[in-house]
Amino acid sequence: MYRFLIVDDEIVERQAIRFLLQQHNFQFELQEASNGRDALKLLSETQYDILFTDIQMPFLNGILLANQARKLYPDIQIIFFSGYDDFTYAKEALSIHAVNYILKPINDEEFVKTISDVLERIRALEHFNNRKKAADELTRNHIFYQLINSTDIAQLMAQYPQLDFSFVFDCHRLFLIQLEKDFFFPAPFTDILPKDSYLVNLNHLPWYQNLADKMRSYMIKEYGINARIAMSQPITHPKDLPAAFKEMEQYLMDQFFFSKNTLLSAEIPAPDITETVPETDDTLLKEIQTAIGLKDAFSVEKNLSLLLDSCKKGPNVSYIYFRFLCTNILKLLLDGLAENSGRSFESYAHLIYQSKHISEIEALLLPLVKRLSAKLEKEQDAPNYALCMVKQYIHKHYGEDLSLDILAKEVYLTPHYLSALFIEETGCGINRYIKNVRMEKAKDLLLHTNLKINDICRQVGYSNLSYFCKSFAEEFGTTPNNYRNSTSAERKPK
Repeated sequence: MYRFLIVDDEIVERQAIRFLLQQHNFQFELQEASNGRDALKLLSETQYDILFTDIQMPFLNGILLANQARKLYPDIQIIFFSGYDDFTYAKEALSIHAVNYILKPINDEEFVKTISDVLERIRALEHFNNRKKAADELTRNHIFYQLINSTDIAQLMAQYPQLDFSFVFDCHRLFLIQLEKDFFFPAPFTDILPKDSYLVNLNHLPWYQNLADKMRSYMIKEYGINARIAMSQPITHPKDLPAAFKEMEQYLMDQFFFSKNTLLSAEIPAPDITETVPETDDTLLKEIQTAIGLKDAFSVEKNLSLLLDSCKKGPNVSYIYFRFLCTNILKLLLDGLAENSGRSFESYAHLIYQSKHISEIEALLLPLVKRLSAKLEKEQDAPNYALCMVKQYIHKHYGEDLSLDILAKEVYLTPHYLSALFIEETGCGINRYIKNVRMEKAKDLLLHTNLKINDICRQVGYSNLSYFCKSFAEEFGTTPNNYRNSTSAERKPK
């Protein structure tokens, strides 16, 4: 609704103008003043679209008032009405581009035509200004786009000599907004951005953080779309824009690992991960797999935490590799839960590759880890757990003295009960199992190393070479030396 200010020292005249406007259904937000001074005060506080003023008034006449109004609002529409049919007044009215000069008493038809013409002028002016504003905005955006793409500022100033480039030199920060899905918005954040901000659509610090939060909240509230915002370091010259833009692009590439931050910037420290993790990813994956096999819930959770922290800390870890690694973790977890059907794995893997932040993947894996931990802890109380611990001990200490008594102490069982339990669950005795492990390890050393047979004998827990060779022959039907020679001959190219 347009604002209409009526100024006249006669209340009857002001009431007459109100009456005519209402009678002919002109919809305005009306305000009155009884003299030029009061009217000027209202104009200084509020912008009006139409000034309808008498000329002869106390304190400040209508001509002087109109001059001041024009300085405040160049596009204001001014209509004079007066009882003085004086050419001098009419001439002054024309000099300040008044719309009309109406004599009192006001003629009804003339009044209606004048107001209708004024409204038409206002609408035409609005249309022109909107088109000009859009054209100017397009030009400014083009300038910024060119600068971001390393076009020299001097070249652009020569190309647009009529353009005021102060808006470029007044640029102190860049914000790059990444939306979670494709979306185009013509003029966002009009209520929250400073008036001298510019939007380039590419389809102190707490203040900037607050602004970023407001922009993100605006996108969620108005359009239901989440956003990530990167902020450049301070810009001192337009030539800094290309580097600033690349800097923000890198922040948004890294955002996968810093999802809790609304605003990404060099001035906001990255999450602090102080624990040193010397193990490789592959080693930690194997440790998780082993821990699952041994029903060791604590080690599963610990090694998984180390693995994720290692990726978040690593300077060269890409989000693609991280997703790949998490699908490997997912397979281990589902295997441990006995839920690794093709459909189940594919469903979870799809969610991992659709995740936009590391926190989403962690939130996806955490319930699986908790469920697996509960399952493993429950299974620890079963006899199978004791057997798993015995097998683990044998595989780690096969080169040392091993006996039923030593193994029974490791799992807090009596030797007799452990022996019976082992035979019942595995189908063979403990001594036979130890021999199988030692023989398999000896065969591997013969095949893949140049160690002397006497050294291999000691490494796999035998102190007597003859007894070792006899045991090997009983197991594989040949001596250690013949086995090495025959396998070497098979590997030679023909």
